[in-house]
Amino acid sequence: METSDVTHLEKVSVVEASRDTRELRRAGVSPASAENDAYGGKGKLSLARRLLWMVPLVAVVLGVGAIASHRLKNQPAQIEASAAATVAKLPVRAARAQIAPIQAWVFSDGFVEAVLRKHLTFEAEGTIVYVKKVNGRELRTGDFVRKGDLLAQVDPRKLASDVTVAQALRQDAQQRLSTALASLRQSESAVSQAQAEKARAEASLASAQADLKRAEANRDFAQTDVNRYQKLWEDGVVSKSERDTRETQFAEAQAAVEAARAQVKAADAGIRAASSAVSSAQAAVLSQKAQVESAQSGIKSAIASLNKTQVILEDTEIVAPFDGIIAHLNIKEGTIGRPSGSMP
Repeated sequence: METSDVTHLEKVSVVEASRDTRELRRAGVSPASAENDAYGGKGKLSLARRLLWMVPLVAVVLGVGAIASHRLKNQPAQIEASAAATVAKLPVRAARAQIAPIQAWVFSDGFVEAVLRKHLTFEAEGTIVYVKKVNGRELRTGDFVRKGDLLAQVDPRKLASDVTVAQALRQDAQQRLSTALASLRQSESAVSQAQAEKARAEASLASAQADLKRAEANRDFAQTDVNRYQKLWEDGVVSKSERDTRETQFAEAQAAVEAARAQVKAADAGIRAASSAVSSAQAAVLSQKAQVESAQSGIKSAIASLNKTQVILEDTEIVAPFDGIIAHLNIKEGTIGRPSGSMP
């Protein structure tokens, strides 16, 4: 700032000096002699010209003083404006004006309650052998748990043993059922065989009865033939040997009848035996069916017992039903857990 003021002053002085030089030349005085007169030289200038030369100089000095005074007065204002500009450089966020619902904050007192709340408790009594660990420590109020997490458990060994016994009973019932089913299949096969034997006996009886009828028919024909040859022999038409032949044939036909009757009787006996075998096999089938039903009932009973024991075993555990935060906890490992003990 100071350098600029001196330069301005020099320019003003040069301009004013040039103007004085022109005036001295118009008056017939050389500038050198005028300068010598001004500084005590040999030449002399008039008082009027000296005054004329000093006026511009005084004006220049006054002008420089006024400019310096004006700048000194304005300097605090410029400093304040610069500081204000520096302070005004703050981050600003612009937003487009638009129509929207007015959002406002409301401050008041109130209560907060969980949407889901579950009171958890043991359903079986026993010593608490496990409490969930969180970061190496036991679970406590305020801890977050997830659905399905095992939170606590009482000693399950006795109930686990009961489950093992129930499983063994179920396996035994299944084995008895398998045996009963195998016996039932055998009895049903025996019934089929007895029925087939009975059918064969019935067919044999029918054949024997047919043979008997043929034998009886042959015997009746032989009897007639004997009677006819007997009369012819008495009349002397045939010889005695011919008559004897006819009697022999009759005797053979009679024997065939007796044999056919024996076959019929045997076939009838076979039918009765086959019928009895069928009845026995059918009775065995009924008995085996009863055993199968009993075995099936045993399996159902064993399964029901097993399910009950497993449910009781599950009652030894407390499992988180959903994601949430423990609101209250009153159990510890080594203490006795009862249905009355709770962990909400």
